[in-house]
Amino acid sequence: MVPPIIKIMNNIDDTEQFSEQFADFISKGIPYCGEDKERTKSLYMIFFLSLVLVTGYRHEINFKEEPGKPDVLIKTPWYDAIIEFKVSDSEIDEVLQKTAEEALRQIDDRRYWHELITSPIPLYKIGIACHGKKCRVKTVLHE
Repeated sequence: MVPPIIKIMNNIDDTEQFSEQFADFISKGIPYCGEDKERTKSLYMIFFLSLVLVTGYRHEINFKEEPGKPDVLIKTPWYDAIIEFKVSDSEIDEVLQKTAEEALRQIDDRRYWHELITSPIPLYKIGIACHGKKCRVKTVLHE
């Protein structure tokens, strides 16, 4: 049986469906983590790391928040993905959506994709906004 996260990650090319499924999967797996923003972000990143380890995909995690590097980089034979996490001030869907879009803007503004631009495979940019147990995922194909 294929683990659900692998099925979700393999459907990344349908960015809208991937975003919905991924947000649902993450939200169900995260325990409540309180109001501490740094702890919330770290918890989401650790949970995400455990999911990536199940897939067996190559990855880099930036827990130290080194400048010029995204929170997570995933490399698969079929695509690469840059993931940026943001903690939202609210669990209201509109606020989470805007925060996820901020994460995508950070990927572009800081050009996290620069080193991957010559790769012949698709590159996805994923912004994840989280607040407590709720998250919103926004995924776009880099053009």
